[in-house]
Amino acid sequence: MESCMDAKTSARIIRVALAHGFLQQDQLAAVLSQAGTMKSYDLIDDMLEKGLMAAENGPKLIALLAEDDQKGNDSGEVVLEKKLKEFETGLKQLGKSKGGKRALTAEVIRDRSIDTIGMQIGNYEVLEEIARGSMGAVFQAKPLGILDVMAKGWGLADVVALKVMLTGANEKNQEEVQRFRDECKALINLDHKNIIKVYDLGEEEGLWYYAMELIKDEDVRILFADGKPPPVTMALSLIHDLAEAMSQVHKAGILHRDIKPSNVMLDRSCHPYRPVLIDFGLIAEMTDEKGENLILGTPNYMPPEQARPSGGVRVGRYSDVYALGATLYFLLTGKPPFSGWTARGIIKQVLSDAPKSPEELRPAIPPEVVAICMKCLEKLPKDRYRTCKELVKDIDRFLSRHRMRLKWKNFWMKLRRTLFGKK
Repeated sequence: MESCMDAKTSARIIRVALAHGFLQQDQLAAVLSQAGTMKSYDLIDDMLEKGLMAAENGPKLIALLAEDDQKGNDSGEVVLEKKLKEFETGLKQLGKSKGGKRALTAEVIRDRSIDTIGMQIGNYEVLEEIARGSMGAVFQAKPLGILDVMAKGWGLADVVALKVMLTGANEKNQEEVQRFRDECKALINLDHKNIIKVYDLGEEEGLWYYAMELIKDEDVRILFADGKPPPVTMALSLIHDLAEAMSQVHKAGILHRDIKPSNVMLDRSCHPYRPVLIDFGLIAEMTDEKGENLILGTPNYMPPEQARPSGGVRVGRYSDVYALGATLYFLLTGKPPFSGWTARGIIKQVLSDAPKSPEELRPAIPPEVVAICMKCLEKLPKDRYRTCKELVKDIDRFLSRHRMRLKWKNFWMKLRRTLFGKK
């Protein structure tokens, strides 16, 4: 964790600013509250940004501080230093009282009876909890101070989604921490409209977090809100966009390993809808050989080689192709390819059973679409699409023919109305 600005240094900055009239006494409380939480962001920049000090006085203050260094002055700083330390101590408490900014900690997150609204971690203030899983919780949060200005530069609407690990860093969970950091690092380096955007990574008192794009809609399961599956062409278009995104992910040498409906957010403010792939918590570099005997992922949507890591076939691009096919299966039928009461039972099906054909559950699905879906779900990697690009090409082919059929159908309908009138 980046340490807070030294209390003595902060006190000296404030003393010099007060002495030369750059800062007024009635502004002191606001500056002190911020000074106790300063990290890598300069206290002087913060005062300028908040309008507590005129812009032209910034350079003057820096010059005076340099002179102060040479003189070795420290008179009048003791009281300010004491106040700063009080602010720092207060911010490190669990924060069950209603007054002041409260620190978001691992203990607070785990205790669901504590209201986290208004709590602060790093340079973010929690507005509400959005979701939580086995590894982390996601909050809607507001960037504070200079980060608020940076967020506007990123084109954000004042708020971000903040993913926080449910456990603090310790010797027992170093692997989880590394996985969390790897997820963030992978996402920061990816730039695609169908992959969640990540802006910032930080750590506070051993608690890791990162800020990302906030998608206010729900995941793709919302398409079944009326009890019916979405149109076949919509399902294919969503998978087409995700496969294009995963092609870029694979090009970067990264695997997702946990593609499933709940990890695909749906931005319905776009037309057509924009699917956004989230939760890269199980990402792996293709050259990584660690953890090859661990079963990681969601059984209903994982390929056989991932369900049986000791079977001699390593996960690869084809593993994410399988998961895309399993997600397509869900969008077509409303059910995963395999289901059961226990993870062990589902994994047994994944390894030995063929999935029921989608047309058995929804007879109106075109045979070409069934073929695309079932090719993704082949047991052996060599029988699937080798890459996401191959999957995209087949989907493109079907959608192009479908659009052409619609075009001709509309043409003949208009011609019939022109020649014979409405019937």
